[in-house]
Formats: sequence, C-alpha cells, structure tokens
Amino acid sequence: MNFIPLTFYSLSFFMIVAYAFIVIRAISGLKKLKFEDTIEPVDIAIDVIIPFHNEIENLPHIVKSLQDQTHHNYRIIWVNDHSTDNSLQYLQNNSDKLESIFLNSPKKGKKAAISYGIQFSDAKFIVFTDADVIHHPKWIESYVNAFHKKGEGLFFGPVIYRTNSFIENIFRLDFLSLMGTGMGLAGSGNPIYMNGANYGISKKLVQNYYEKTANNYASGDDVFLLHHIKKVVGTESIYALNSEEILVETPAPKTLCKFIKQRIRWGGKTTGYKDLPAIALAIIVFGISFLQIASLFLLSFSIGVLSIWIAKIFIDLIAIINYSKFWEQSKLTLSFTIMTSLYPFYIVSTAIIGLFSNKSKWS
Repeated sequence: MNFIPLTFYSLSFFMIVAYAFIVIRAISGLKKLKFEDTIEPVDIAIDVIIPFHNEIENLPHIVKSLQDQTHHNYRIIWVNDHSTDNSLQYLQNNSDKLESIFLNSPKKGKKAAISYGIQFSDAKFIVFTDADVIHHPKWIESYVNAFHKKGEGLFFGPVIYRTNSFIENIFRLDFLSLMGTGMGLAGSGNPIYMNGANYGISKKLVQNYYEKTANNYASGDDVFLLHHIKKVVGTESIYALNSEEILVETPAPKTLCKFIKQRIRWGGKTTGYKDLPAIALAIIVFGISFLQIASLFLLSFSIGVLSIWIAKIFIDLIAIINYSKFWEQSKLTLSFTIMTSLYPFYIVSTAIIGLFSNKSKWS
C-alpha cells in the first residue's frame, strides 16, 4: 500500500472513531434527560420575546397556543423585524387576550430584534421563541418551574419539525439528528448547540451577553449565546430540559432551496465559534463527509472505500433510531436511505458556501 491510501485510510479511521464517540456520548446523554413528570404552580412573572418577519401565515397558530397557556403571569414582547406583510397589524388586532407590547426593530435581522426587545423587558426571566412555533399549553409553566428550581441560568428545550410531505420528512430527519446530538451532548455535560425557537434565560445573563458581545453575524442568537454562557458562567448553569410540555414544533422548510439556504446560514456561523468542543465537532462532521466524497475520486473502488461509507451509515442509523425513539418520532426508513446517501455532499457544499457568504446580511 503506498503512502496516499495509507494516510487516507488512517485519517478516515480516526474521524469515524471520533464521530462514533460523539454519537455514543450523545445517546448516553439523552438517557440522562429525564422527563419532568410534575409541574408545580409557581407565580413568577416572565416576559416572552418573539421576533417576527413576514409571518402572517403562522401567527394565528402561535397566538392561539399562547392564549392556551396554563401560566398566566407573563407578557409577550413582539418585535417586528421589518415585515412587509400585515404581520404587525394582525397581531395588534388579534392578540387582545394576551398582555403584549409591540416594537419595531430599528435594525434588520433576528439578532438585532432580540437585542432590541430585551431593552423593554422588566422581568427577571425571559423566554424566547419564534413566530412560526406551536407550543404545548404548559410550555411557559415548564420554564417557570425550571427557573424556580434552578435559579439563574440558561435553559433550553427540544425543537421538532412538523411535516406535510415526503421531502419535508427528509428535512425532519436531518434536523432530528442535529437536535438529538445537541440535546444529548448537553445531557452528558458538554452543551454545544441549542435552537433559538425554544430557550429561556435570566435577564441578567442575556443582557450581559448583548451588551458586551458583538460580531458580524445577523443570526446565531442561540449558539453564540450558549457558548458565551458556557465560558463566563460554566456548564453547571446550563440546563437542557426535556418533557412533552416543553417540546415545541416548528414547520420544516417547504422546499429544497429553503432548506439549503438555512443550512448555509447555519454552517457559516461556525467561522465565529470560539468554543473548542463545538469547533471540534464541526471539523469532525465536515471531515468525515469530505473523506466520504474524496474516497470516490481518489481511490479505486475497494473494500476500504465501501467500509468508510458503511461505517458512517451504520453510526448514523444507530443515532437516528435512538433519537427517533426518544421523541417518539415515526419511523423514517426510506427518508433515512435518501438522506444518508446525500448527506456528505450537502454537508460539504453548504459548509464551503457558508464560509464565503455575507453573514451580516442574514436574517
């Protein structure tokens, strides 16, 4: 065996072992995230900040889910991120049953809208979500209980795609793998990822982040915040919450184009990471995907090349089976077959495009 194949196979073996270790740790961490069976009535006032941009189709659903909340001592801070539809007018006319204030963000972008909304909050704890999300009636009450029991800190819960088509099921599976790994690693004591559609934090911590931290990324309000809290406070003040009540559903991207654009935006944020475990995970995921593709061009078809692909697919299958079972998601065998075949190509392409995209213009 000459030098190039030997180096290639050695690097592939290292990447696969590292990837398997991450998945095993994530699965183990998920098992530590026990469902909270009891929710105590606690009277704590909180604010819920919801930035929105052209969400007229989704607003009726979130307004209803907020009106149905069992906890009543809360206020909604709606922050309009330069909508060009009738989103703001709809909220002003149809959220009379909710205690609300309506703001127009002076700057564009979700991150700027959130920062602006925080300035108008007078609650000790703030919960954040997106305007296209549907919540369980005890969603706010679950966060209030967590604040009451744990005190200062960052809290986040799972987000699942709701789907209506076969292609959306493929997107759901990809998102499930991301959510499972993020929640699982948090459960194992090393949080590196959370989703901005479902988190809560004490105002002191989040205000400190937005006052002292600045970057050129218009998005990334979730991951960068998590990394900041991890650095200044420590993992002991970061809590991954998991229960039927705290889980939220958000619509999957409707088209392949929207899905790719979203993933380019997410992938591009990795250039701003300063958290070493998060950087390592990004390198490993990109590296093993790149090696899978490279094996098809650099090496003639062999048992070695086939082994690289089979090993990666097997690890992904174990992960998806466990993640699906954990959140009682339907079996997606055909979706998995398609996703795992295309996964390396989309990971590499979106990551490379994301590196050269203009992050400051993302919404």
